[in-house]
Amino acid sequence: MVQGRYEHVNFPGGFDVSVEADSSRFQSDRVLNNQPNALRTYTVPPLWLLNLAQEHGLFVMAGLPWKESMFDTKPNGTLEVTDVLRLVIKTTIEAAEVAALWVADCEDLEMKLSLAEQCGDGARQCREVTARLDALGQGPYDPRSGGYSKLFAFLRSLQTPEERAAAGYVTSKALSMARLNALAATCREKGDAQTASLLADGLLPQERRYYEEGKVLLAAVATNEESQARGRRSAYRTLELATEMVEPLQLRKLLPKKR
Repeated sequence: MVQGRYEHVNFPGGFDVSVEADSSRFQSDRVLNNQPNALRTYTVPPLWLLNLAQEHGLFVMAGLPWKESMFDTKPNGTLEVTDVLRLVIKTTIEAAEVAALWVADCEDLEMKLSLAEQCGDGARQCREVTARLDALGQGPYDPRSGGYSKLFAFLRSLQTPEERAAAGYVTSKALSMARLNALAATCREKGDAQTASLLADGLLPQERRYYEEGKVLLAAVATNEESQARGRRSAYRTLELATEMVEPLQLRKLLPKKR
């Protein structure tokens, strides 16, 4: 159970504060506030803060401004349903390609089978979302246009099972669920219940399934301090790159205008 108190803290210079000062604060806060066990941030926290939280047994709930950033992708500050669909297709095909690259040299049988299933599910999702895009009169769309993301390049470079489980499963799927929720909400606001249902009821449960599988896989392979450290670093880098992906300039690059 997560417990604690709400407090809005403005760190000087973003997160550029003394680690020692924060360490003392964590200790005193836990004593004064009935042992709170979680921190909530509204941007991606720095790695030192995540390490410090782990030292003191604190969970960190890192927020990503998906919706706020994506609404700035166009000059008039609006994100269209077709933009939503194109973004989903692009992120889905990249995830499927990463899974395909990993499956070849994966030694763990359960992970290998799971990765193979992700390839099939990813292809099916792309076809479903593409069909919806076509129905809205905006097809065809090649998700490879605009190039691959930095996140794709990072994920495909990971070699160890703990890095892949931490970054490709737990972190990436958690981010995917958050993104799909935010995009589905945008579609509802635009009056497109059909697209919202496709994202929230069709795609999101599949992402949740792989997220849950990832937690089991990660626990099985991150069995010592070294492997756990590799997992933390890969998860943190995934968070960083995912945040960059939703910056307006990056989205414009990844989602070029349809010609």
